Amino acid sequence: MQADKIYSEALNSAVASVEIEGYKVTDAQKEICLGFVTGEINKDEFIKIMLERC
Repeated sequence: MQADKIYSEALNSAVASVEIEGYKVTDAQKEICLGFVTGEINKDEFIKIMLERC
């Protein structure tokens, strides 16, 4: 699907920007972000997951 490609490209661009700043984004974190962007998880779920991992 074209939308999936667009989301993946946008995520990869954001990850590259973060990594330029010296941070590392794991594959698991990428999957969570992609789930949020595609609507698989909502904002509250996203925040809960991220806070649990901090």
